Amino acid sequence: MAVILIVEDDVFISEIAELMIQDWGHQTLSASDVDEALLLLRSPLHLDALFTDIYLKTEVLGGCEVAIQAIALRPELRVLYTTG
Repeated sequence: MAVILIVEDDVFISEIAELMIQDWGHQTLSASDVDEALLLLRSPLHLDALFTDIYLKTEVLGGCEVAIQAIALRPELRVLYTTG
């Protein structure tokens, strides 16, 4: 199954997303902000998809910024934008 990076700054929503995605048989990694996500994206870890909140409280462009940088680092990465 896929390895999905979840970028969400709301702990409750992040945990729910993780549980649901794991229930579907996928592996998850989590980041609570852009910097944490970029550390994982720059690592040699295998990632299939990025699941990101559009509105991250501490970032002007939020999940859009994560996605822009993620695709620059990993052009094959699939992105799912979410919002609560």
